[in-house]
Amino acid sequence: MVGGGPGSIGSHLCVYTSSATPVMPLPGGGVIIGHIFDGAGALIKDARGFQSARATDHTFFRDFWGEYVAIRPLSEAGAFDVTHSPSVSAGLPCVYSCDMDSGFVASHVSLAEELGLYRRRVDWDYLVRFLAHPFLRTEHTALMGIRELLPGQRVRMPANRPETKALWLPWDFTSREARYGNLEEAAEAVRSAVMKSVRSLAALDQTIHMELSGGLDSSIVACCLRGTAADVTCSTLITSDPGSDERLYASAVATTLGAELRTEEVSIEGLQFSFIDPSGPVRPSVGPLQYAIDKVMGAAGDQLLATGTFTGAGGDSVFGYLRTAAPAVDAWRAHGLRAALPTVHDLAALHQCTVWRAAGLTVRKRLRRPSALPYRPDTSFLQPGSASLEPLDHPWFHGPANMPPGDRERIFELAGNQVFMDYAPRRVKRFLRMPLLSQPVVEACLRVPSWMWIAGGQNRAVARLAFADLLPATVRSRRSKGTFMSYLGDGYQRHKKEMWEFLRSGHLYDRGIIDPAALGAFIRAPLPPRDRSFTRILDLCRAENWVRHQH
Repeated sequence: MVGGGPGSIGSHLCVYTSSATPVMPLPGGGVIIGHIFDGAGALIKDARGFQSARATDHTFFRDFWGEYVAIRPLSEAGAFDVTHSPSVSAGLPCVYSCDMDSGFVASHVSLAEELGLYRRRVDWDYLVRFLAHPFLRTEHTALMGIRELLPGQRVRMPANRPETKALWLPWDFTSREARYGNLEEAAEAVRSAVMKSVRSLAALDQTIHMELSGGLDSSIVACCLRGTAADVTCSTLITSDPGSDERLYASAVATTLGAELRTEEVSIEGLQFSFIDPSGPVRPSVGPLQYAIDKVMGAAGDQLLATGTFTGAGGDSVFGYLRTAAPAVDAWRAHGLRAALPTVHDLAALHQCTVWRAAGLTVRKRLRRPSALPYRPDTSFLQPGSASLEPLDHPWFHGPANMPPGDRERIFELAGNQVFMDYAPRRVKRFLRMPLLSQPVVEACLRVPSWMWIAGGQNRAVARLAFADLLPATVRSRRSKGTFMSYLGDGYQRHKKEMWEFLRSGHLYDRGIIDPAALGAFIRAPLPPRDRSFTRILDLCRAENWVRHQH
């Protein structure tokens, strides 16, 4: 934590860290908090590793990567700036506040509360916007006066005038000059980046708990752990629903890795909607499903005495898993219509439709005006006029006007992955590693043209090619994915009356935010087969649960 009591901004600067937190001085003053690596993936252990560091943040991002916060003093008395690493997982949370009396930057608001620098107050206007856009994360939070420093951002904090700037922007890696020229070059670069990220992070841990779904993304991370010095044990989840059982694929990966595979069951009883989130997040973050998974996987990690947990989080977005015709449009714009025809065929094979239909979708996508924002508000069960439903701004939504639609959609998806920043603090006993969201991997994957990701009619084609020699054939070629939707549906059916009472007796109801008539009618009605609209009730419970623990 950085800050102080009344009058501290403008007079002195205090930095507080735990004894287990890595802290190193920076050339010219300031400190780095967290884990940071050089371009080759070697851990920087002391200030001598920064001797080649340049003065500008952009050059620093080029030479170093990791999960860190850099703090530098400014010439103005008591003023300082804080820079957050560009890694989207951002395993080191960073929130800040600055007013006339005090200012602070911290990993958790509770630290500022304990020092008397802050008192929690819910920002109700933001909370309504959050419910309308539950997967949009910006610097705004659901606590009054608290902002969050996003990946690649810097905040300068002179006396009561914080100034935020985005120093790392994803579209810098999507220009024509930055592109890989062919599929083989792209695959080699992606493999190198993923290998470096996984193995550099693995070198920090003695015992690793690998959360292995059996899907492509977590399987790639697991295979990269092979040959590391850490002791690796894998766990896969099952429920009472056969559709979530991934053991066939997970066991093949564990065998390749030479690691034990544990099976952890998530029971219906574990699906709770009222619970205490130990991380004390600054907005509603963890829902019933993630809470149930956290409890089960957390207990498994405890039994293993693991020092780090690895996941394949973010793989779909990073590996270009687009569900529109945008890749074919990008190829058309880059190389002309004739050169884009193979991508149209890939699109048809990917979505199992006719080439004519794929071509028609491509033409319509090319002619359509690109959307300025990636999200439409979800107003279901919200009281009309309760507050503004306009989405808050995000620095990654303002790329070049001529940006290809595929790149735009990939960056929008990448911004959505910042929700994973809330996951790491909940694993309080160990580090949560998300190597696919590290800076080197994200940058390498952004350089891959969108049409290469669907080569041969396969999603995430570049990643499949990059790790073809490491992945079991059953995983490398699979198209299906396990799902927890039936598990969630069963849990909703079992608990929907309790959820209704929970919401009807809560703060969202008292504030007139939710529409009780619409909500009651939905809960009383039978749920049609394969209807997923019930997940909206889980979102409302997530927000209500968070609010109750702010008082």
